[in-house]
Amino acid sequence: MVGGPFDSNLKGAVWVYTRSGGVWTQQGNKLVGTGAVGTAQHGAEQGWSVALAADGNTAITGGRSDNNGNGAAWVFVQPTKDDCKNGGWLNFPTPPGPFTHQGQCVSYFASQQ
Repeated sequence: MVGGPFDSNLKGAVWVYTRSGGVWTQQGNKLVGTGAVGTAQHGAEQGWSVALAADGNTAITGGRSDNNGNGAAWVFVQPTKDDCKNGGWLNFPTPPGPFTHQGQCVSYFASQQ
């Protein structure tokens, strides 16, 4: 995953790549979470931080400047063919909370049980 927080006038985005045979290929379109609260002076900066689950199917991206610096995080899930016939990533947005600069750092942990 590659974050681009300054994409599209600071709205930000994330690109997902896969590697096969030593060649990196972009997987689908760039990811842009819904519900971002940007301003004319400053966008959400989605992609400021990114994290990907070990299985490669769940991604989190942070936008530290969303909603005037409150920040936010967006969760994307790569569905199976049975979950979503059209493919692509599903976006599960989370609303900005009362703390400043949420999404400045994100991480993901998956139990290996």
